[in-house]
Amino acid sequence: MAKKNDMTYGSDVRLLTIGNSADYKDYILQNMNMTSYAVLFCADTWSETIEMQTYNRDLLYNQSMTEEERKKASTKSFDFFLSCQF
Repeated sequence: MAKKNDMTYGSDVRLLTIGNSADYKDYILQNMNMTSYAVLFCADTWSETIEMQTYNRDLLYNQSMTEEERKKASTKSFDFFLSCQF
């Protein structure tokens, strides 16, 4: 991949050793906006809880409520399962 894309192996393309999902997440967080692609070989499952904030559009425009009441978000979460653990 490095050769075909005029990249340097070791700096542009890196081999990361076997680890777990936390190791991978930590690497991505430490190298934010620097990782374009990842190839993962999976042997187990990995689950994450994803949180989303939503706003009630009808409340946002209700002028009889205070700004704090109108902008109150509700947080919903759900479990997301990936078919791999790395």
